Amino acid sequence: MAATALAAASPLATCALECGMCAHVGRGGYWRRHRTFAKAKEAGCAWIRTDFDWWQMERRPGVWTFEKYDALLRDAEAAGINILPILYSPPEWRRPVASHIREWQDFVARVMARWGDRLPYVEIWNEPLYPGRGMGATNFAAVMRAAYAAVKRVSPRTKVLLGECSAGQLESLYAHGAGGTFDVMNMHLYSPLQTDIPEGCFAPAIERVRSCLAAHSDGAKPIWVTETGWPTPPARHVADILKAGLALAEPSRRAWRVVHTDSFANDASMDNGTEDLLALAFPSGSTYEPCHSTNLAARLARGDVDALVLPFEEKCPPEVVAPAYEFVRQGGTLIDFGGLPLYAKLPDRAEWLRRFHIAPKAWWMDGRYPKRCTVSPVVPSIAAAHRFKGERFLSGDYCGEGDEFLPLVSGLSTNGQRCVAAAVYRFGGDLKGRAIISTIFDHQHRTTSEARQGRLVARTMAILAACGVEKAFWYEQRSNEHGPNSRYEGACHFGLLRGDYSEKDGFAAFRTFVRMCPPGSSIHAEPWDDSAEGFHRVRWKRPNGMSCGILWKTGNMVERIIPFRGNAKFFDHLGRAVEMSHSEGSSSVEVSGAPLYWVIPGPGVR
Repeated sequence: MAATALAAASPLATCALECGMCAHVGRGGYWRRHRTFAKAKEAGCAWIRTDFDWWQMERRPGVWTFEKYDALLRDAEAAGINILPILYSPPEWRRPVASHIREWQDFVARVMARWGDRLPYVEIWNEPLYPGRGMGATNFAAVMRAAYAAVKRVSPRTKVLLGECSAGQLESLYAHGAGGTFDVMNMHLYSPLQTDIPEGCFAPAIERVRSCLAAHSDGAKPIWVTETGWPTPPARHVADILKAGLALAEPSRRAWRVVHTDSFANDASMDNGTEDLLALAFPSGSTYEPCHSTNLAARLARGDVDALVLPFEEKCPPEVVAPAYEFVRQGGTLIDFGGLPLYAKLPDRAEWLRRFHIAPKAWWMDGRYPKRCTVSPVVPSIAAAHRFKGERFLSGDYCGEGDEFLPLVSGLSTNGQRCVAAAVYRFGGDLKGRAIISTIFDHQHRTTSEARQGRLVARTMAILAACGVEKAFWYEQRSNEHGPNSRYEGACHFGLLRGDYSEKDGFAAFRTFVRMCPPGSSIHAEPWDDSAEGFHRVRWKRPNGMSCGILWKTGNMVERIIPFRGNAKFFDHLGRAVEMSHSEGSSSVEVSGAPLYWVIPGPGVR
């Protein structure tokens, strides 16, 4: 057990972090706006960010209709909600907007003339420099100059948010004359696929932007994050295929001791969603343990592992291959999903595959195989509705005497070639173990469960508060779960609420953070990130003087001694009271990826 001081003396930095939500009440959600506003207020949220579409106001050239947005603003104000409008989305005849700058400026001026006294902030465009959207830095700088001039001429007190951009994009905008065209810097923060947690990437991104602002004498401008979030789509086919594979590999095993490893530094010890996914496939009572690839050989040598799960992607750490082979040779079960199996940068990879008796196939390896082939389940335990486009395949060509090759997902190409995309290898010769392999690509292999989204809401908002972000908006309030492809489409599942407005853990976590760290709280100016041990701590004083904070750890759960002074109360990230055993001014708590809040009405923690 280790001890940590949660409130050693440190200066306070005023940080009026306000939490908002994104909701498309200016579009399809308009007819649900009253319910949207009510749920926002229930969560303690006073800001909704939404679209103010140019095309909806000018449906014919020169013919303007504002009634929809009149009602939207009226109802928001009645509910006590502030609106952050995004001005963009021109009608077809005003595209590209860079060729219609005069008309664009007229649109902005009309919006300000009608509602400027009711809009303290306006955001200019949504993700204007996103690849493929056709607006480079030169054009967007012109768009910003025109919009800023119109806003300040008509409604001088309204502050202008720059359209979302990264530090590199901001530098380019400055180079093209966008300096002096915004009052608030605006970022979108989504974690890249390979890390999938906010701790490693959000703070550096904010600091890069802050440094760029300072280099151009804009260091005093506030930074907002107008989108951040994690979607919670179903795990799709992965759990079904893996569950069927386990039943074929070892039908009599009731519980598994599972070790999983990932292909990039530290991720195996982080809350990256792998275990949430594995729990959907493995039977109750199974255990899951992360292991960094460099430590895998030593971990497997202990002899108490039943299944080894490799990264859910087409990438395998080279140092994993040899210990994985020894593991299978001695009777263990190897699991490798997401592209070509054992895809490691090794000069003798082909020989390793032969030793594993696993034969991958693809059009560039064997001309009989197509570039793509529709594949579907061939075992009844996998939902028949699953159909996929296979691009890599498997065969039993390397199987030896006593081995079995058992397809799980398969299809026929137009030339009659059997294309197996997922299979179980049951070995019975020199290898004694099993292998469950799926070559199907799916970016949702490592899905975010609703429980995990709740943990990430609390951690993300705490990090943004510690980094001095002024306002942060979760994308989005409600999931959009209608339509034929929405069930598995990640973009349809970002909501803190489900499509029927029932609450996910994320909504409770959002509400709890706002209650614990209300606007006007003063954040302690101190490091929040102990990267060496994976501990993270943010502390603040509420406007009423109470000392509060949040503590969590990326990686395995550990016990931590918390010294405190006063009548400390502890709560989980969903707002539920947590009972602690206090002894001589300290508490022993288990610290994990699920954050823990503390509240002390007295003089504070030591």
